[in-house]
Parts: sequence; C-alpha cells; structure tokens
Amino acid sequence: MSNRRAAAWLERLELPVLAASAIAFLWVSSYVTPIRLTPSVLLAALAVGLAGLHVLRRGKLDLPTEFRWLLVVAGVLLAWAAVVYGFSGNYPEGLWRLLQIALGMAVASSVVVMVNSRARALYFLCALLVGFVVSAGVGIGQHFAGEPFVRLWEAVGGGPQSAPGPGQSAPGLAPTTIFAGYQLAVAFPLALSVLLSRHVSGRKGTGAVLILGLVAIALGLVVTGSRSAVGAGVIGGVFVLLLLRFNKRRRLVGPLVAALGIGVALYFAVGMVYDPGRFVQLEGRSAQVRGPMQATALNYALRHPLGTGVYRPDESYIPAGVEPHLQRMIVGTATHNQFLNVLTYYGFPGLVLLILFYGLVVRQLWRLWHGVARGASERTRWLVAGCAGAVLAYLLNSLLHNAGPFVGDWFHWYVIGLLFSLRWTEGTVAGAAEGTGGPGNGG
Repeated sequence: MSNRRAAAWLERLELPVLAASAIAFLWVSSYVTPIRLTPSVLLAALAVGLAGLHVLRRGKLDLPTEFRWLLVVAGVLLAWAAVVYGFSGNYPEGLWRLLQIALGMAVASSVVVMVNSRARALYFLCALLVGFVVSAGVGIGQHFAGEPFVRLWEAVGGGPQSAPGPGQSAPGLAPTTIFAGYQLAVAFPLALSVLLSRHVSGRKGTGAVLILGLVAIALGLVVTGSRSAVGAGVIGGVFVLLLLRFNKRRRLVGPLVAALGIGVALYFAVGMVYDPGRFVQLEGRSAQVRGPMQATALNYALRHPLGTGVYRPDESYIPAGVEPHLQRMIVGTATHNQFLNVLTYYGFPGLVLLILFYGLVVRQLWRLWHGVARGASERTRWLVAGCAGAVLAYLLNSLLHNAGPFVGDWFHWYVIGLLFSLRWTEGTVAGAAEGTGGPGNGG
C-alpha cells in the first residue's frame, strides 16, 4: 500500500473511531476489559493516536488560539492537582484522576483537529445523538418493563448503584442515574438544535425521526429521576430556542410558548412516573441536605485552602444546628457541586482555575455567536446554539452534582472539543468552511 493510499485510509478512519469512542463512553463505560481498561478508554486512545498522525501528515498542529489558552489553564490545573495529590499522599489513587483529566484534554484536542468542517461536525453530532437515544431507550425499558433491559445494563458492566427495576430510577446504559442525567441533559439541547436546523427543512422523514429521538431523550431524562438534570435539560433547550428564534423581525411569543409547552409536558411526565411534589416542593432529605452539605464543604476548604486531593469531612466541619440524620448523610458524602468539589480537592487555586476555564468556554461561545448570528455562516447558527445550550445544561446540572471535566467526567471534553472545533464557522480555516464532502475526506 502506497503512502498516499495509507494516509487516505487513515483519514477515512479517524472520525468513525472518534465517534465510536464517544458512543462507547455512553454505552459501555463500566465494562472493564481483561487489561483493566474500558473500551471507551481504548478507543479514545486510538482516536488520539489517529489525531496525532493527522497532525504529522499536515506538518503542523492547527489549534485555535482560544483553545490553546484553554489547554494552558487545564494543564496548570492538572499540574496543581498532581502537586496536591503528592503532598496529601493520595497516590496511586490520585494517578487515575490525573490520567482521566489528561485523556480528556487529549480527546478535546483530537475533536478540534479532526472535526474541521460542517459535514464532519454534523456526522459527529449525529453519532452522539444515536448514542444518547439508544441509552435513553434502554432507560425507558428499564423503568417500564424491567427485563431484558436490566440484564443488558448488567452485561455492559453495570455500575456502582444497584440494578434498576420497574418503576425505579433508570440509568439506561450509563453507570448510574446521575451520569445518565448528565448525558441526557446535554443531549436535549443538542437534539433540539439539529431539529431546528436547515438540514431538516423539507425533509419530513428526517424531522419525524428527530422528533422521536427528542421525545426519547426527554422521557429518558424523566426516568433518571434527577430533578436537576430535567431542569437543566429544559433550560438548555429553551436557550437554544431563544438563540435560534430571536431577532428584530420575530417576537419571542412563539419560542416562549414552545418552551412553556416543553416544561409542562415534562412536568406531567414526571407526575406520571414519580411524585410531582418531589420536583416542585423539593421535599425529601436529598433536597434538605444540600445547603448544610455545601456549607460543610466551605468550612472544609477554609481549613484546607490548598486542597487535600480527597474530601472526607467529619462532624467538626458541619455547621451547628444540623439534624443528626442529615449529619450522617453529610459525613463521607461528596459536595454535590462541581465547583465545590474542585475547591475541596484542589483548594482555592483549583477553584480559580476552574472558573477561568469556564470563563474561556463562555468567551468562545460569545465570540462564535457574534460571528455567525448575522454573518455568511448563518447555516451553522444551529450548531453554535446547540453547543451553547449543551454547555449551559451541563453547568446547571453540575451545580447540584459532583462530576465535571476535572472530577471524573472526561466525556464532557467531547462537547468542549466540538465547541472549539467550530472555528471554521467563521471561515477562518482555509479549505474547511462549509464543506460538502463526506466525513472521510474532511469535507
């Protein structure tokens, strides 16, 4: 095989491998191979390798300046975390967290390198949506039928939670219902943006499939039983509607009515599946404990301002007046907030770096939206809006749960990489803007 044919074959392979690694995270992230690595990690490593070969063939590393700064901030946080783990004596456990962060950074870089055209972005996003919809469908089956969907979840590795049963919160193919909520909250605005794109205009069959997929994602969100995920997904979807429908010639009545309809529909869905009072009145210990839990985390951080690598509070950190049954929940429990998690793990330096990290993400969204809202690349507005809604949904959900790109969820790096890959929407990458070819040829 000639060098040219080999290079063309590798180029055709790189995007499917990248998409497969993301889908593997959604479907089999808990399945451990005989070499103690999950299929998602192995495929992600292969995708990173293919991205490296892509860079070697081109002869240069073409990363946008904004993304380079993001990697600098993430790299500094990674280095600081390594120092914290070293001084706190949390190796080798801390090593796995550092490797997760490093892999996430490499995955995001691979997405930026390989998703370099509108065709490739649409291919990659549609692959993600297939992964989301299948996992949501399995979750719906677990909640309403039980078998064989529960056995399927167990066959792909299960998770730390007990096996779901009919009428219970369902994780789909994710390890836990919390991770399923994270994923589907991001999926809802992304799917809605594709549905509202010009790719669907005049294609009734495609539109019908996307509507069914959107309904599956919404119902999958409901059966996770995660209040924050349902709310975050709806707000992210509303944000997509407002971005795509708002301009001087159109009033906001239509988008707001549509948003209200989505919210009411999900409310009644929750009412049929669970107790509506749990979602509206915030009853139950899981809601009552959040305030004292986060106050405890702040007390912990003030006593350990440089971080401890782990979070193991005792009763001395709990504010006075907290009921004993809530104290038992707080001790040994994570903060249920991504930012507070980073604060307790990596101290105030880590928190500052995380805020700066998301500040760069928001700045990129603002810059992209300013560039495409009324520019020549208006056909890609839906993609920028979808990424904006996905990032917003993720951030909102992470305010009430633990995971984040630096605390155990390297899947979020796929979304971040997709966001920063959109530099071609402004026509700044020669030969990449508005390509019409297939995913294998970069067009």
